[in-house]
Amino acid sequence: MALSTVYKTEQEYGRYLGSIESALTLSSQYDRTRPMAFNSQRDYNSLKGLQSWSPVEIGESKISLTSLGLTLQTCQEVTYEVSGSMTTITTSGRSDRAQTSTGVHRKYSGLLAGFLERSVNRINASGIGEWKATFGTANVGQHLQSLSCYFGRLDIVAAELQGIVDRYNAKIVGDKSDSLSLSMEFEGRNSMLRVDFKIGPAYPWLPVDVELDVFEGSIDVDVDRIRRALRKNTKLGFGSLSRACDILSAFVS
Repeated sequence: MALSTVYKTEQEYGRYLGSIESALTLSSQYDRTRPMAFNSQRDYNSLKGLQSWSPVEIGESKISLTSLGLTLQTCQEVTYEVSGSMTTITTSGRSDRAQTSTGVHRKYSGLLAGFLERSVNRINASGIGEWKATFGTANVGQHLQSLSCYFGRLDIVAAELQGIVDRYNAKIVGDKSDSLSLSMEFEGRNSMLRVDFKIGPAYPWLPVDVELDVFEGSIDVDVDRIRRALRKNTKLGFGSLSRACDILSAFVS
């Protein structure tokens, strides 16, 4: 009986010893693979921003990539060149890549095209300045993601503005900044309303200034009621300007 108990105890001890040895082995493997996993995750995060960019030139100390935007203005080439501990970032327009690449690219003319071009120049200048102080090769993906977000917003905003121009016969009034005004008239049976939207570079994430001007002789145009409806039903975000135009058209007609 005593020998049987000793035998069982030895077996249990052997199992416990095996479990401890396995735990130690796994701990050693974890310590070895943890730095590798950290480096792989860092490399993966740095490459996530490359998905919407096409490589143009890749060298030991230089890489150039092109963004194939939806407009000629948002097709940009970004070059990163490493010299010692410094990384130089340069940007340039690549409308030629847009014309020869696959897909349909929207072509805007006049003031809308100028607005896009100035906005892209501002994004490039501010983006380089923002990253320049602490930029390293590991930041390439994050930098490209940031540019893609800004360029994508411009593509959507430009398409919305062109849609409003076509639908409501609106007129774009611009200047030499990356802001513009959108002017249009809404006409009903007994009323006529002129509207001016002041669109800044932060649209659609900041409110748009609206000027309402009722034509003389118009009736049934309650400006205060219209303003309340605009504040209530046009929330910040893409398409907010189009919703505002729909509300104005419904009130006047």
